[in-house]
Amino acid sequence: MIIKSALLSKCNMNHQVHEETWQALGELKSSIEKNIENVNYLETCKRSLIEAIAKSSYASVMISSDVMKDGLQITV
Repeated sequence: MIIKSALLSKCNMNHQVHEETWQALGELKSSIEKNIENVNYLETCKRSLIEAIAKSSYASVMISSDVMKDGLQITV
């Protein structure tokens, strides 16, 4: 990571600033990873919902099937 390289370079940084910077970078990395996990979770949920909607339900199969009424075939 470029930022890590910059921190490790020979810049004149006091210890407290160095530690605070490392902590902030760690928090940033954690936040990014959580956001990526949330995006992946949301995408998985969306795909699952789309697949569930796309599947035929019992009612939709019955409605679209051929029905025999009084000896006549009726397609609904």
